[in-house]
Amino acid sequence: MAITLVRIQSDLIIGGNRRASLWNVTGDSFYPSGGYAVTGANFGLRSIEGIDQWGTNTTGSTCVYNTLTGKLQFYTNGSEASGNIATVINKILVISTDD
Repeated sequence: MAITLVRIQSDLIIGGNRRASLWNVTGDSFYPSGGYAVTGANFGLRSIEGIDQWGTNTTGSTCVYNTLTGKLQFYTNGSEASGNIATVINKILVISTDD
């Protein structure tokens, strides 16, 4: 299974050689335990410096990038998501040091 990523805005310069882009990320019908593995390539980058939740949504879900595992994790009401999250959409800010 996989997440769906839709770029909203790209090439936001946030200081020095750091660039950022905004994405909508949608889960799928079977959330994998521990989250979805993502790399810079998923976002058209060589690497990921960080990913932050951008704003809120109506489901109370949040997205967290685990830098130790390289996984994007969904949480609802403080607990990691499970099962079908195909209707859950989070807006994230992806930060990279790529030029």
